[in-house]
Amino acid sequence: MDDGSLAVTRRALHAVAELVLAGPQYRRSRDIRLRVTPGGFGTVTGPDVRLDGVELVTAGARLPIGGRTCAELATAAGFEASTLDDVYHDGPHVPAGEVLDPDPAAAAWLARCWAAGDDALRRLAPAETPILWPEHFDIGIRVAETNYGVSPGGYRAAHRHPATVT
Repeated sequence: MDDGSLAVTRRALHAVAELVLAGPQYRRSRDIRLRVTPGGFGTVTGPDVRLDGVELVTAGARLPIGGRTCAELATAAGFEASTLDDVYHDGPHVPAGEVLDPDPAAAAWLARCWAAGDDALRRLAPAETPILWPEHFDIGIRVAETNYGVSPGGYRAAHRHPATVT
């Protein structure tokens, strides 16, 4: 895995997080929160969808995301891709029609980062449930008016700061 494939993969997964999971979830439940799952992340309310590595997992299918667009993935899952531009302004800004090209090794590394962050935050504050936020694509909790979080880095900074803990 090189820096370029990590950045491309993070962008692809961020697009899926917003357009295929959090956006459609928000349209149904007004909730943008996502959760860390084995191998990736998933919704917390309906539609029940998750990303496992580089596959979108629905109730009835496992769909490879490589070579597809978020619009195609959402349609195959039975709903419409949706941005969250009306909720926040600092998201991935990936068009629903952009073809995704994630690297499985980079996706696995990112999933391990989120899982490690989820575990660390649960140990720090067992009463809190970590949230994977689709806006900045980081996982966090709030304890006594202080935010704690873990991010596997941004698109441009991924090679310099592979994981940031705040």
